[in-house]
Amino acid sequence: MSRSDQLKSIKNLAQAKEEDAAKALAKLLQRKQQAENKLVELVGFRQEYENKLKLSYAAEGAYIHQLRENRAFVARLSEAIQYQQQQIKGISDELDNQITSWRNSHASHKALSKLLERYRREAVLVSDRRNQAESEDTVYGRMVRDQR
Repeated sequence: MSRSDQLKSIKNLAQAKEEDAAKALAKLLQRKQQAENKLVELVGFRQEYENKLKLSYAAEGAYIHQLRENRAFVARLSEAIQYQQQQIKGISDELDNQITSWRNSHASHKALSKLLERYRREAVLVSDRRNQAESEDTVYGRMVRDQR
């Protein structure tokens, strides 16, 4: 296997690694978006629930056990919101790592592509020189025969 073929194989592996990193990055972005949407829903639900409670208390009043149950429910909603915020933070950290991984893969792929292109140009140059030398040898050979 020639050096060029070896480098092509390595480049293909680097390209596959870059594509895998990009796919993982896209999945993480989607997970983050879903988590953020869920957070917005939770915050909105808690706000709506608290507003309805306030209106209900103002209009009808409430018993102590109802107040305790409602406060406990709002507290659980707040805990769910905090948990969701932690999830988003974790996904964001993972996303930062994945972006770094993709950048590294992309840089490797790009560097190998440039190296392969350089080797291809050198091979073309060597081939052109060889063809030129053969052509000159042929012409000089004919000239020598013609002079005899």
